Amino acid sequence: MNRPTLLALALVASIGCDKKPEPPAKPAAAPKADSAPATSATAAAKPPQKPATSKPAKMTWAKPDAWKNGTSRSSMRMATFVIPKQGSDSADAEMSVMQVGGSIPANISRWEGQFEGKPKAVIEKKKVNSLAVTIVSLEGTFMGGGPMMGGGAPQKDYALLAAIVDTDRGAHFFKMWGPKNTVKGSRPDFDKLVASFAPK
Repeated sequence: MNRPTLLALALVASIGCDKKPEPPAKPAAAPKADSAPATSATAAAKPPQKPATSKPAKMTWAKPDAWKNGTSRSSMRMATFVIPKQGSDSADAEMSVMQVGGSIPANISRWEGQFEGKPKAVIEKKKVNSLAVTIVSLEGTFMGGGPMMGGGAPQKDYALLAAIVDTDRGAHFFKMWGPKNTVKGSRPDFDKLVASFAPK
């Protein structure tokens, strides 16, 4: 080979050695996972809870003509009725209308405890104008029910007759107590009162 040819080959080899190889392509990065867990469709669609309400129950009733409006001894009472005494009874009967807490069975048990020996109440359930009504009857020696029920000494031959009206905002308690003859003799008017119960 002549000298010019050798020089040309040497120059080509030198250029090839100086060229740096290209780095390999980086693999594509995997997509990052969301930091927050995915919310399921069921959880996302869960309806909000209905807030509790303390509003009074909506219902109406009509006082029997023979009963009188009485003076309520407590701000918890919605109404007080006086039932005129009958026969040989020496005192009138009284009815309180209240909307109080506690379950219906718990209130009935408390009423049973207001009589000597805690007699078992006679219970009747019925529907009145779409309202669920529980009728409660008790009789015996009444031991008193605190200041709202007059308190005082035990009273023999007393009776209790009550209607508990269950509504979507709690229960109404129509509770009559007094001498047995008057309470039992007032059952027809009590039944008229119950028949007048209606949603408002």
